[in-house]
Amino acid sequence: MSNALRLGLYLSLVGLVAACSSDEKGDEGGRTLGEPTLSIQSLGGVANPSGTVEAELGCDGKVPAVVSVTNFALRPPDACFGYPQCGQIAVLIDPVPEDGGVSDVVAMQLAVTSFVDIDFGALDAPEGEHLLRFELREDGASNAVLGNDGKPLASELRVKLTPAEGCDAGADGSEADASDDAEAASDADAG
Repeated sequence: MSNALRLGLYLSLVGLVAACSSDEKGDEGGRTLGEPTLSIQSLGGVANPSGTVEAELGCDGKVPAVVSVTNFALRPPDACFGYPQCGQIAVLIDPVPEDGGVSDVVAMQLAVTSFVDIDFGALDAPEGEHLLRFELREDGASNAVLGNDGKPLASELRVKLTPAEGCDAGADGSEADASDDAEAASDADAG
């Protein structure tokens, strides 16, 4: 290999390393990712919800929600690998607000997509009114991402849940099927 070819290859590699070393890491290199945003697009089939939304629990104890996120990459826990503005959506049920954040919560789940099935099944009393808080969380963080104004990037909404209609007694229908089978057997014995 000639010296000119080696020099050209060396300079190409140096240029490549220099270009890759400033990949969108915040304000480095004069580029910025922009402030992340989060908004609730729908809850329980209600588009652009505000105030208190009435929704019916699914037979599985869940209520669907759609959340819009910009300038923030949603990834499973431990999959951001140090990338800025990357993490999960924390869905908090009945949080206790404190100084712009949250001091306690009845239930929490992490979401890694904009489509979230909020699981109220773990609550003692899922029916009734609940406060929902959606927060952007950096990967592995227990607190919300802060916006440029120093406040958590979060959105809150009240939901009034009614029980689902037309569901079997058992979560998988096995209890209802078993009782129906027992009734059929006792009717056959009687006749």
